[in-house]
Amino acid sequence: MGHTRYPVLALMESANSLLFVGVLYLAFMVLNALLQVPAFPMFTELFGGSTRYTGVSLGFNLGTILAGGSAPSGDPPTRSSRAVTRRAAEGRRPPRRVPPATARPA
Repeated sequence: MGHTRYPVLALMESANSLLFVGVLYLAFMVLNALLQVPAFPMFTELFGGSTRYTGVSLGFNLGTILAGGSAPSGDPPTRSSRAVTRRAAEGRRPPRRVPPATARPA
């Protein structure tokens, strides 16, 4: 992990964000391929011949629905908020929520 930090930081600081997105996309594609190579044969070994097609398809698709389908649900409320949209149109940042100051014990 430590050997990838500095190249990633250098890519983030570069002015070319398209290069950063391309390298990140390529890295995710390679990691996804490395995960899928052993996963699909392992899925087929879990079920017998008569239930293999149904078992693999249900297991894979239900896992995708439960884990991947809920990820975008947190984004629409922030994007559709009128205050955030108005401030972004005016070029201002949304206000920070600062916790109230608490008295320090003496």
